[in-house]
Amino acid sequence: MELKSCYGKTKKRELMTILKVEGGFFLPPKRNFTTSFMADVFSRKKLLLLENEVVRVKDFIGFRELTMINLFESYTKKELLLKYLPN
Repeated sequence: MELKSCYGKTKKRELMTILKVEGGFFLPPKRNFTTSFMADVFSRKKLLLLENEVVRVKDFIGFRELTMINLFESYTKKELLLKYLPN
């Protein structure tokens, strides 16, 4: 998949900036924002959240069940959530 702008081939960093700044989307880390993930987003197999839909939680102290391993194992079984995560 190759995206072209008026200046030629669009770089991943430029596309991420456009989606984040102009579109207001919350994006996965750059290492997970792959060409296949972008293709899935544009073909509507994967979805993006809007930045204002994301709630950031900073303090998990006292919630032992809220470890990344437990959350990941629980939510990877949910089909809807998988639409928002890179493969």
